Amino acid sequence: MSKSNAGFTLVETVVVMAVMGLLFVIVFRGSTELQDRARFDTSIDQLIQDIAYTKNYSASHVNEVGPGKSSKGIQAGAGFELDNTHFSQNQPLTEVETLYGEQNANGNLDVGTIGGVWPPLAALTDNADCPVANHPADNDECQEDFLTIPDKDIIVTKVNGAPRPNVAVFYVQTQLGLRICHDTGVPSWLPPYQACATFDTTPIDIEVTDTATNYTATIEIDPSSGLAKRL
Repeated sequence: MSKSNAGFTLVETVVVMAVMGLLFVIVFRGSTELQDRARFDTSIDQLIQDIAYTKNYSASHVNEVGPGKSSKGIQAGAGFELDNTHFSQNQPLTEVETLYGEQNANGNLDVGTIGGVWPPLAALTDNADCPVANHPADNDECQEDFLTIPDKDIIVTKVNGAPRPNVAVFYVQTQLGLRICHDTGVPSWLPPYQACATFDTTPIDIEVTDTATNYTATIEIDPSSGLAKRL
């Protein structure tokens, strides 16, 4: 009469452990990828919300009589900026800045003078106070706010199909209503006021990429409404 052996052999145990280890690796990797994707998608949603925040900020007249104001100028709106060089300054990718401008003879905004510093033109001598605490990164604005997103590896890669390391979109309040402008420099900045000189009906497409995962998304801003969506 033959005798049955109870339990597993050493070979069977090793095989089971190997399979279990492989399954663990597959599940862990899948879970990590899901977390990376969720973090990336959440960040894109946050960027779209930040653009909406900038639009609202542009019409709020924040700081109207405080730092950055002068008797020769007015608050013109707000700018939404994505700049990869912020990382070298230990700052987040996204920045919202107050825009200022000079009044024309009718007391309306002269869109040719728009800028983030005060005074908007170097020729003006009626300077207002721009405390360092209000522009912590540098001296190119009187007022700036840095906004964070969950995915710290996102950078700007293209603007309207052209390779770019940065982009700025400007929400300008004029006597004729809201005007949306953006810098058109390739590969980098041109002064903001040049982009506002002529109304542009071309959608602003901003491509961003996660450098760790290579996830890519394009955010499009409507030049008429200023609203953003993910393509």
